[in-house]
Amino acid sequence: MIPPGTPPSLATPPLFAALSEARSVLLAGAGGGFDVYAGLPLALTLLEAGKQVHLANLSFTQLELLDLDSWLAEDVAAVEPDTAGPDDYFPERILARWLAAHDLPATVHAFPLTGVQPLRAAYRALVKHLDIDALVLVDGGTDILLRGDETGLGTPEEDMTSLAATAGLDLPTKLVTCLGFGIDSYHGVNHVQVLENIAALDREGAYFGALSIPSQSRAAVLYRDAAADAQAATPLRPSIVNGQIAAATRGECGDYQFTSRTRGSTLFVNPLMAIYFTVDLAALARRSLYLDRLEHTVGMRQVSLRIEQFREEISPRAPRVFPH
Repeated sequence: MIPPGTPPSLATPPLFAALSEARSVLLAGAGGGFDVYAGLPLALTLLEAGKQVHLANLSFTQLELLDLDSWLAEDVAAVEPDTAGPDDYFPERILARWLAAHDLPATVHAFPLTGVQPLRAAYRALVKHLDIDALVLVDGGTDILLRGDETGLGTPEEDMTSLAATAGLDLPTKLVTCLGFGIDSYHGVNHVQVLENIAALDREGAYFGALSIPSQSRAAVLYRDAAADAQAATPLRPSIVNGQIAAATRGECGDYQFTSRTRGSTLFVNPLMAIYFTVDLAALARRSLYLDRLEHTVGMRQVSLRIEQFREEISPRAPRVFPH
């Protein structure tokens, strides 16, 4: 929640007000793949402000191929620019190499795909190791903001596992921020329902506002460079999410095609994709209608089955068309 006694101010974005007292901030990609990249503009801005900033990501990479000395604890790997691993798909190492090339802290921590209990234990180990006092869970897209009764949930398994795992952490500040509004339409998300959920969080005092990335800012310029570098390093599986966000920060609008992966799809790149929407993590977790069902999971297959069972039991709320 927004701290009591701290009046909202247009001059100070609530996101940065919430992190103003933090010494050591962990930005963690919630949904796997290249989600950690969506936190990069925020990470760069916090570094400029003198914060200690650490990066982590729920990983789709075959982390079991990493050497033993890469593991800080069970289910927590520290990926460096020279970490041995797969050559065809390793977003965490690609980012570590890009960070090193720009003289920035170049460790990206990686969590394997597990259920809630092992992932929470991994987060606890990393929080202790890095002396973290603030966590920002980052989603590329906005489907992490869905509570479960919407028309479509996008790709909820990884996001909800990350949300449930981190909801159980004892930290002074825990936030969820989303970058890439509208991108999840491809996976059936109705974004009017996303806005309804944000409004409900706002009524609880749990919405930290929307914050646009200035297109000519250092953070935006470096983010676009990092996204282009990742696309070049992973030509067969480039990030569709970050490609659209990067295009949005450059002022593109409409069906902007940048990879053959989207051939046959009509994209709608637009300025809303370059805006961070931030909410209180604990409040978001409380509003979920099924997060409790995931609590004792140990594997991702369990997570998927429990979400499927929940959806079979409910009648989704009726979607609305955006009226403008």
